[in-house]
Amino acid sequence: MATTDSRSATRTVDIDSQLTQVALVAEVWQDFVRQHQIPAEAAPFELALVEWINNVIEHAYEMKAGHSLSVRLEWDGQAVHAFVRDCGHPLPAQSLEQPRDLPGEDGDALELLPEGGWGLFLIQQICDVCEYTSGDEGNEVHLALSLQDMT
Repeated sequence: MATTDSRSATRTVDIDSQLTQVALVAEVWQDFVRQHQIPAEAAPFELALVEWINNVIEHAYEMKAGHSLSVRLEWDGQAVHAFVRDCGHPLPAQSLEQPRDLPGEDGDALELLPEGGWGLFLIQQICDVCEYTSGDEGNEVHLALSLQDMT
């Protein structure tokens, strides 16, 4: 179920921990962008958002349905924000503090790359803010992309 706050550019959607529900978040995001006339430069943010949600479902909830995720979208006229809350397993410590480097120009380095595990790297490359907290109330990530210098 999605709700909109007409006084500010905020939209919330709650979904079940099923990969099929990720498309609903993408639809809500796209509607939010159209409704608030958010610049096209925000398009990559959708990829970061759905990648984070996929990771929550896959890792925090171990692909088990029946758990909730809450996504709050915000637009302040200069940046887009997403706050994703879950009550699954927390992200391992320092996961967001270990940036990966892309391979060098030589072809040998490409063969050494792991096939998976690049989602957090992708999210960090797209977003200006990627802040994660975990505690007794669950887990929350704040993702943000500034559009101030892009418009």
